Amino acid sequence: MLKGTVKFRARIVDTERGLTISQTCGINPNKPGVGTVEIECAEGIEIVITVYFTFVDNETLGIAIATDSK
Repeated sequence: MLKGTVKFRARIVDTERGLTISQTCGINPNKPGVGTVEIECAEGIEIVITVYFTFVDNETLGIAIATDSK
């Protein structure tokens, strides 16, 4: 079993909308092996999503869970 994180970064192209998240938001995705997901966008130029795993069988499975949009 593995424990760890997967982090995604996405550059915001349309900055005229002024997207900001003043603090890190944490959500519980209710998925086996995932502890929490954090979303932040303090600077308004990129969104950072971090998926924290409590346990997964292997690295491939962890990435598959983190990228699953369901």
